Amino acid sequence: MTKARDLANGGFGLVLMKPSSVVNGTDNGKGTISYSGATSVSLNGVFNSTYKNYRLIINQSSASSTVSMRCRMRTNSSDDSGGNYALAGLYTRSDSATIASWRDAIGLTSWYIGDFNSSRPTVFTVEVYNPFIATQTTLNVACSNPDTSNTIFAFQHQGYNSQATAQDGFTIFPASGNITGTISVYGYNN
Repeated sequence: MTKARDLANGGFGLVLMKPSSVVNGTDNGKGTISYSGATSVSLNGVFNSTYKNYRLIINQSSASSTVSMRCRMRTNSSDDSGGNYALAGLYTRSDSATIASWRDAIGLTSWYIGDFNSSRPTVFTVEVYNPFIATQTTLNVACSNPDTSNTIFAFQHQGYNSQATAQDGFTIFPASGNITGTISVYGYNN
């Protein structure tokens, strides 16, 4: 019975979420959002009380330049742009044995989710925990970014949003320039 329910709801315990509205993007009718030449993309009403945790798959296909990708949480179609974000993580690359770490204490106005080289596709996998519960939201990010020198950059980091508020959406944006790609959001079946 459980397997049949999971398969009916997207398989493997994941359900594709359909946002109530999208800013600077187009919904394919099922919940996958496409955007082109956007300086930001916002999904509203994509987190709800049905699911506690979510997976965001961001397929970044091009950008106006090499960019640093950022993310903010949203409530009622409004970004949380206050200094409520913190971040810590690891970074390495395929042509080096060095692993670097970084941290940013609470006070950031958005989460860094990774870099994107404008000429190479990049996938960001973002796990968001407890966004719709009136408690602090956390996230876990994995990003692999191919570079033009046949090197891959790997990012793994965790973030924290200190607002004890039910958040129903998010915005992604480059630190500068514009971006083209797709976003899919999946709720985890309990």
